[in-house]
Amino acid sequence: MIACFGDSITEGRPGVSYLRYLQTGRFLNHGLGGDTVAGLTKRLEDFQKTNTCDGLVIEVGTNDIILPVLQGFSLKWDREIRNLIERGSVPAPDALDFRSAYEKLIALAAGENTTVINIPLLGERPESELNRKADEYNLIIQEICSRHGIRMVDFNRWQKGIVKNLPARSAYFISEEHPKILMDTFLTRSPGLSDWLSRRRKLALTIDGVHLNTVGAKGLAKMIRSAL
Repeated sequence: MIACFGDSITEGRPGVSYLRYLQTGRFLNHGLGGDTVAGLTKRLEDFQKTNTCDGLVIEVGTNDIILPVLQGFSLKWDREIRNLIERGSVPAPDALDFRSAYEKLIALAAGENTTVINIPLLGERPESELNRKADEYNLIIQEICSRHGIRMVDFNRWQKGIVKNLPARSAYFISEEHPKILMDTFLTRSPGLSDWLSRRRKLALTIDGVHLNTVGAKGLAKMIRSAL
């Protein structure tokens, strides 16, 4: 059994989880929407106290970057993110704290036959400010994984290879209106609906710039199978 820990991209709410395209029963979904490196570290620590597994897949870091941005969108987003923080999903305030938090996570995961997925594109325009920050954090992840001898799936690079060949790149990103993400969760209960929403927003790999459609989920699943 391989335990897959992550945030909403792993959970598949909203959007499509990559686990849909992996071997059923061998991979267990431990995704939790809104989770951060700090929150996932605590969950993994609790998991290891009572469980064993044949390996780990870890996908986290997106919310460490975007939660502070979403918090400034509206009062409803502010309330939602305060709830996440109270739950334990605390975002790292800067790159230095992110490095420290990720080191703690990998210290727990290092002996578990671990595969790490780096931070995906944050919006399908790689040149954006958010994606420059994702690039900075991904260099940290790459360095830590290399030092600990842990496999890293460079999903971000694969995504960039897809979007660079598009005739146009959609600027759509997670809505400033928090109720819309709840509607997206309802609308994307099936892969077909996820792909319909992507087409409507002129997105190639995601339903909203972050959460995956079937193309993104299948691509990531293929990369994970190749890594294992």
